[in-house]
Amino acid sequence: MPNKHNKKHTICHALNELKTMQDLLTESSYKYLGKMLSDLVGADTIPFIMYTNDGLFNRIGRETTTNDETFVTNYFRIESINKESGRATISLLRPFDIHGKNTLSIDELIVLKKTSSSMSIDLSHINGIQPLDIDYMKRKNIIEQKW
Repeated sequence: MPNKHNKKHTICHALNELKTMQDLLTESSYKYLGKMLSDLVGADTIPFIMYTNDGLFNRIGRETTTNDETFVTNYFRIESINKESGRATISLLRPFDIHGKNTLSIDELIVLKKTSSSMSIDLSHINGIQPLDIDYMKRKNIIEQKW
């Protein structure tokens, strides 16, 4: 049976791999082709969800660009990892459905938007991660809000 230290170590490595791939999208610059990879992919974020013993990990965020609205999300972007402490800094991605309303349901999810909300989490409470399709970062709301 895996102990808490091994689980944290494994999650830390998985998030580190995700961060490496994400950095490749944003920081790869070649002498002749420039930042062609990020332009081709069209995103700088690999969104993911996390699992705990209680189910999906979720947090409340505050959107400072739109009247300090609060939102709940279980979608995140990895910002940094501290392997020694077993902690990660994540930013919260705001989930929207087809009508531009907040949603936690993956079945209703149309687009994820980056926010300025971030936090540090203890990885010993995380049992698993699941990367999501980067298309969620590139889509536009199909039906725009009228107010």
